[in-house]
Amino acid sequence: MAGTAMWTVWAHRTSAGWAMVRPTGGNRIPSCRGDDGLLDTVPEPVVVELRGSCVNPGSDRGFEPRDVYSLRIYRNRLHRYDDDGPEVSLQSMNTARSFTLSHYDRKAPRLKALREGLGTPRRAGCEARWPRLGLTARACGGRVTRLTLTGARWRLEGDAEADAFVTGQEVLIGDSVPLARYLDARLAKLPTHGRLRLPPMRIGRVRVAVSVVTRADHIVAIDFAIR
Repeated sequence: MAGTAMWTVWAHRTSAGWAMVRPTGGNRIPSCRGDDGLLDTVPEPVVVELRGSCVNPGSDRGFEPRDVYSLRIYRNRLHRYDDDGPEVSLQSMNTARSFTLSHYDRKAPRLKALREGLGTPRRAGCEARWPRLGLTARACGGRVTRLTLTGARWRLEGDAEADAFVTGQEVLIGDSVPLARYLDARLAKLPTHGRLRLPPMRIGRVRVAVSVVTRADHIVAIDFAIR
């Protein structure tokens, strides 16, 4: 698969070799069905393998063949303004649910903010869980001090500010360590079993430490310590 901001071009293997699928219109994310529909021309397993997505306007599923859970970690929000500051954003594209920790936050987030953005969690003591999202928060007294992502649909979006950024493809929880190292320059020193701590951030008055956790040569979680 190859793409630009204006066109998306698909290629996939067949018994006869490589088959090319023509651009699907002036949109990076094509429609799923109908004229130029991606799933009408490319088998769904191929779309999944290539980590592609398409949109179904008006459908309950929205994005097919799977929902898109997006994790964005920006040091300075694309340098749009020098004083804009870092940002962490979680988004579920199908449900339009989201939570953002930005420089406007003057203290650690409250569980109420996550509930308003992501829906009502399951509670057990200080732990709040969103099973469908693969998200767990530690929030004693309502103050969130830790967020942990374990769901295999979470995509760590590439750092558009990084000079060494190469591939344009996102890392998924569950990816092998060698693949993650290749796809994202921030993960070049990712261990096969342990954790890689990314450079700490100060978002407003909140300190955030991000760790990518691995086990048996695969990413198993992304963890945020908040204080």
